[in-house]
Amino acid sequence: MEQLKNYFLGTLPQTGVEEIELRVISDESFTETVQMAEDDLLEDYLEAKLTVSENELFEKNYLITAERRDNLRIFAMIKRSAAKMTGEAEGANLHDDDEADFFRKILNYFRLMPLRPALGFAMLIVVGFVVGVWFYQNQTGGEFASLEKKYEQINQQNFSDLGNFKQSSTLILVSGNLRGAANSGGSGKVSADNLTENTLFRLVLPLEIKSVSDYSIKLLKDRKVIFGLNQIRSYDNQFGQEIRLILPAEVLSKGQYVIELQERQTNAAPLSYLFVVE
Repeated sequence: MEQLKNYFLGTLPQTGVEEIELRVISDESFTETVQMAEDDLLEDYLEAKLTVSENELFEKNYLITAERRDNLRIFAMIKRSAAKMTGEAEGANLHDDDEADFFRKILNYFRLMPLRPALGFAMLIVVGFVVGVWFYQNQTGGEFASLEKKYEQINQQNFSDLGNFKQSSTLILVSGNLRGAANSGGSGKVSADNLTENTLFRLVLPLEIKSVSDYSIKLLKDRKVIFGLNQIRSYDNQFGQEIRLILPAEVLSKGQYVIELQERQTNAAPLSYLFVVE
C-alpha cells in the first residue's frame, strides 16, 4: 500500500507510475486495490496522520480536480456522522463546504470502495437525508469561442486510423481518480515546445463503460473551464474503449489541466483526465 500511497502523493519513481497505470488499464481487480489505497490516504489526511511533507504533497498533487475534492468532502461528512455515533473525535482537517450537486457526489463516492462498517452505516444515514439534486454547468469565458466552433467540426472526422495522425503530438491519458499516462513517458506531462498545431488526445475509458457515441468534454485550467466540445465519440482499442479528439495548441499554454468527460445522454458523474504542459 505504501507504493500506492506514494503514487497518489506524486512521489513514486517513473517506473513505478508506469507499472501501476498499465495494471489499472488491464486488470479490473487491481483497480479495486488502488481505490482502497486512495481511501486509506483520504482517511489519514482527515485524521491528521500524514506527516507535514505528506500533507503538503496531498494538497498540492492530489486535490487538483473537482472530483477528488468532492470525494474528500463526502468522506469528511461520513466521518463526522460516524464520529457522532461512535464518540470518536473529528479529524483536524475537516471543513464545511457547499453541498451543491450532493446526490451526484454521493453516487460518485459509492464506486470508490466497500466502506468500513461504521462509515457504511453513516453513508446510509446521509443518503437518507438527501432531498434534492442541484445541477451546475460551467461555461467557458468566450475567449476561445471561435476555436470551439472550428474544432467541433475538426473532431467530426473519423479517428479509427491512428496512422493518419502520426504528425500530431499525442497524449494518452488514464481516466478516473488516477493520474494520466502520457505516451512519451507515462507521467501525463508534455513539453510546450513539443506540441504541434493540433494535439491528439486519447482518453482511455474504464473497463466497465460500454460503447457510447455521444460525449462532451470540458478543458479546465486553474479550475476554470477554458474550452469545450460536444459530439465526441469513442473508439475500440486493445483494452476496451477510448475517446479520441484533437485540441489546438492555442489552448495549451504551460500549466496544469483537467479534461472532464461527460456522457451527454446520462447523469453519470464526469471522468477526469489530468495532464501538465511544461
